[in-house]
Amino acid sequence: MKTIMPLPEVATPNRRAFLKGLGMLGAGSVICSQPAVAASAKYAHRFQLFAEGTVTDFSLVWPTPQVPPLPAGTVLRVRVEFPIRGHDLLEWHTFLAPQNSPNQSLAVLTLFHMRLDRIGLSETPAPHFGLFGQIIDNPVVDNPNHSPFGDLTGRVAMGYAQFDAPGDNTTFTMLGGAAAGDHATAIRSATGSLHIDGTWQSF
Repeated sequence: MKTIMPLPEVATPNRRAFLKGLGMLGAGSVICSQPAVAASAKYAHRFQLFAEGTVTDFSLVWPTPQVPPLPAGTVLRVRVEFPIRGHDLLEWHTFLAPQNSPNQSLAVLTLFHMRLDRIGLSETPAPHFGLFGQIIDNPVVDNPNHSPFGDLTGRVAMGYAQFDAPGDNTTFTMLGGAAAGDHATAIRSATGSLHIDGTWQSF
């Protein structure tokens, strides 16, 4: 397992300027990489997901990544979004954020896009979903090792969560993902939105 670069500390104006530069570098990397776009849009208009939560328990990540201690006043956040650019692409984004402004990214730990090939939905014993596909890119952003687990491009992957109800204000339980043969990860709770068009059986 590759070791990631130490996370930046948030302490001085110079450090903040450095982090801002990193953020711009990360954004530029994503734009310049132009990841392969899935031609399919089978699910893009029938299933819309946005979920975000804080990493609070590394026992839910296996194998445990070698992440250095976080700078004071910061948290690790996970953001999952589908679809991306109107195609069957899911974006998984793990980033460092200020504790008092958790939606603001200070530095990107990992970012990848997964082509979504299949969605599984069930109402039993509680509403939950499974998203299945393949990671099509894992661009180098603020972390030169791609992610705490190295480059995941090409790995078969899945995302999953239980949720209370679809709508604009959805609570997700055990939101997570797994890259086949590499690692599995989850966070205990996340919030966001989930919109499902059509009967569950149609997926």
